[in-house]
Amino acid sequence: MVKKNLLVLGVMIILTFPAWKALRHMGMISGHDTQAAVFKGEEFFNAIKDGSFPPRWSKRLDFGLGQPTFTFTYSMPYYLMSAIMFLNSGPIWAFKIVMAASFPCGAFFTFLWLKKHFGGLPAFLASLLYAYLPYHFANVYVRGDIGETVAAAWLPLAFWGLDRVIDSPTPAKTAVAALTVAAVIISHPFYGLVFGAIWTGYILLRSRKNIQALKMAMTALIWGYVCCAFYIIPSLVYKNMTFLSRLESYFIEKQYFVTLDRIFYSPWGFDGANELDRRPMSVQAGLVAWGFFTGWLGIALLSKKVRKDRHFYEGLYFSMLTVAAVFLMLSISLPVWKLLSPMENLQFPWRLLFVVNIGMTYLAGFVLRYLAGILKQNKIKLLVFTGLAGLIIIASRSYWSVGRYFPYVDLTREAIGYPGTLTMLLEETPVWHSRNQEANPHNFIQNAEGRAILLTMLVWKTNYHKFLVVTDKPIAVNDKTHFWPGWKVWVDGVASPTLDPFAKISQGLITFRVGPGTHIVETRLTETGVEQTSDSISLISIFGAVAISLPGVLRLKRHDTV
Repeated sequence: MVKKNLLVLGVMIILTFPAWKALRHMGMISGHDTQAAVFKGEEFFNAIKDGSFPPRWSKRLDFGLGQPTFTFTYSMPYYLMSAIMFLNSGPIWAFKIVMAASFPCGAFFTFLWLKKHFGGLPAFLASLLYAYLPYHFANVYVRGDIGETVAAAWLPLAFWGLDRVIDSPTPAKTAVAALTVAAVIISHPFYGLVFGAIWTGYILLRSRKNIQALKMAMTALIWGYVCCAFYIIPSLVYKNMTFLSRLESYFIEKQYFVTLDRIFYSPWGFDGANELDRRPMSVQAGLVAWGFFTGWLGIALLSKKVRKDRHFYEGLYFSMLTVAAVFLMLSISLPVWKLLSPMENLQFPWRLLFVVNIGMTYLAGFVLRYLAGILKQNKIKLLVFTGLAGLIIIASRSYWSVGRYFPYVDLTREAIGYPGTLTMLLEETPVWHSRNQEANPHNFIQNAEGRAILLTMLVWKTNYHKFLVVTDKPIAVNDKTHFWPGWKVWVDGVASPTLDPFAKISQGLITFRVGPGTHIVETRLTETGVEQTSDSISLISIFGAVAISLPGVLRLKRHDTV
């Protein structure tokens, strides 16, 4: 089984080559979030090298004032980038390798999920469809959204993990399923927000009267979220110390909806999704995908035999999810968004294409299995399925391109910080931020009250700063870094209190007082009690899942039975 799966993965790498071949070229690809993702990936990598784990702080953002970016944003894509960068790769290539891998890996994980439902050949073709769906290309080549791209690749694997628990509940399979669910959540929180409900419905539907399967599968689901405590808990606790609340209704109020005809088909463009843009981004689900959806409807309505199929109700479930997602992308759904206020965190309603993608992929598998049953002769079946594979690939040929390639310019070269926040509404900036501090991005330390004889930076890491301060009178000094819970100050090895970040002399920075003399000042970003607790919960949950699942993985290698 392992050898066969590796063979399938190898074939997927070859068949998805047209999809990711544009990533082979030198230079950074254009994309709405590409530069932000590359820079954040480099910051994440530097934080790990500086000994900050798990990374929560970006030291160069916001003119070098720093931000708790990784407290609130997804981390899995940046862990993957960092793993590649540890192999001496640059951030651009790390970004492109992760994006390229999403095509064959997403297809392979879809194959693992669907082959037990529909058989090898239908699952293989449906997984190819999943890799070539337009929204996947939009995330890679138009938006440069590494979070959604990685989350979409992991998503079918989470369904596979839950299926294994439902079909044959064991502690090892429950642990593996928990890890696959966690991988999706920390790849992109919006997937965790939406698919929490979808996974629950899927478990209830598939478990039916099997109480043991239901209990184990729900345990796996909850366990997956608990594994992500290191991210979920601090992001919720410290949210009000930033401007993240600006996002909650902004995009819905700005009416980021699309029309039904654009979901069916919209020309390919590299600008925003607003149809008033010169080259608006396509928000189509894909004509081939709609063809399979239509095929599913025809089979469901016309074939009584199919309605007795054990997968029929699962198909009905995914078709309802697809219709609901399409409805929520239309402006007529605004009252529903207002009612389900947590959903507003999705920002763009058309982002629900990720639900449409998974729904239509499952339905494609259903239709392809039905087609395989009709085509009795293997030669004809192989010919038809080869033709469909060609259609899936060729139909997406307009999406395999990059808007443009350009050299990556590190805007921090002539200053200690990046001239901005890489966010639209400055949402990850601490609430005590002072615009006055953006004026001089070349200083690591400054006088806050009084004047020192000498202020010199000795060490500047993500989580540790060291300064030499010489003064002939008591003064207050600013470490030109945003104050944030966890930052602590030591003067000559003795803990020193920080001043209120809202105070006038603090201006939102780490501020402390020193007496006359020559001093070595150290500021460290330590883990708060909330972070330590959430880290412990995650460590126990993850290591427990790995320890429980490892024997099952070893048996799989030996006997191919798990």
